[in-house]
Amino acid sequence: MRASDSSRHAPVPVSRRRKWSHRRGSTGSSVEQVQFWLSTLAQYESSIPSVTVDGVYGSGTAAAVRAFQRRYGLTVDGIVGLTTWTELYDQFRSIQSDNGTPVSHS
Repeated sequence: MRASDSSRHAPVPVSRRRKWSHRRGSTGSSVEQVQFWLSTLAQYESSIPSVTVDGVYGSGTAAAVRAFQRRYGLTVDGIVGLTTWTELYDQFRSIQSDNGTPVSHS
């Protein structure tokens, strides 16, 4: 992964987040961010299917989210709320750290 890829997908600062969740039918850059993290994690965790990073929360993204939630002991509902978002980002950062990839501190 190029450094520009990781900075492009830096998390939305807590102060800028509204109460939200992503679920099937959601679209936008934050869905793309979730997909990017899932796609990266899927390269290291065989129980998480790879997803297309297109900003559209479809059935493939929902399946990957459920697999992620199951793998990390979260409520398996296929919805990316704050708990799932935070765990996704933490696991993504852990992989970057393990690989020696600089982690953006946005």
